[in-house]
Amino acid sequence: MDRSVVNLKKPVLLPFVLGGLVLFAVLVFSIYREEASGIEQEFVDTSQTLGKVYRSFLKDHAERLAVVLDTAAQDKALVEAFAARDREHLRELARPLFDRLREHHRITHFYFHDPDRVNFLRVHQPEYFGDVIDRYTAKSAQRTGELSHGLELGPLGTFTLRAVLPWRHNGELLGYLELGEEVGRLTPRLHQLFDMEIGILIEKAYLSRNEWEGGLEMLGRKPRWDLLDDEVLVSGTDSVMPPAALRDLVARLRSQPDSIERFSLNDRQYIAGALPLQDAR
Repeated sequence: MDRSVVNLKKPVLLPFVLGGLVLFAVLVFSIYREEASGIEQEFVDTSQTLGKVYRSFLKDHAERLAVVLDTAAQDKALVEAFAARDREHLRELARPLFDRLREHHRITHFYFHDPDRVNFLRVHQPEYFGDVIDRYTAKSAQRTGELSHGLELGPLGTFTLRAVLPWRHNGELLGYLELGEEVGRLTPRLHQLFDMEIGILIEKAYLSRNEWEGGLEMLGRKPRWDLLDDEVLVSGTDSVMPPAALRDLVARLRSQPDSIERFSLNDRQYIAGALPLQDAR
């Protein structure tokens, strides 16, 4: 009697246990899928917020550049030196101002252009002058007669927020004043705010290697042209990403720009995505 009871329990208990394991596995998978979906949505929401904050930063910085330009335009000593086309004296006057702007406001570029948009002085690189400035912001300032600003990829391959002001004195156009801030300096601030690893990439097709490397060396940074296949990392907080992992991630994001990529690194799980950056054009 006891043996038959035991025998009866076996075929009943076994399907019950298997069924319980299956239900448990389905439950765990459902929870994992829901949690993963929630994490991905949180990442999307955070990325969108980051984009808004980034654009807000650019707007605030552009307004600050405009105030500095307006102040510089009222400097009588700068007016006289530029009107006299005394490049050396102008550089001596502008250099202390540029040093203060670089230290306190992260300004990286300071230009004086004549009325035909021919560069008269680069305070940040005085050995280069005499070239026509064909950037959109400079042309816009000439066309409208008003301040123009926006993100642009410069001839040295640096992605820069620029502001160009028509410089007038006694109703006459002296030329143009231009300030620039290399936007890679914003990434550490965004990293602190959002606790996310952030990198700014530019496609190599838009760059001259020699000019790009020269531009970064001018800014005191080490260029790494060969780090990626089709892009250069102009700034970033990529401490957690070994070069091989970064190359693989960028390649996947390049093939599917709107995708969210999940990957493992050092026994941790990560999510990555891309946001497009547009220049002033």
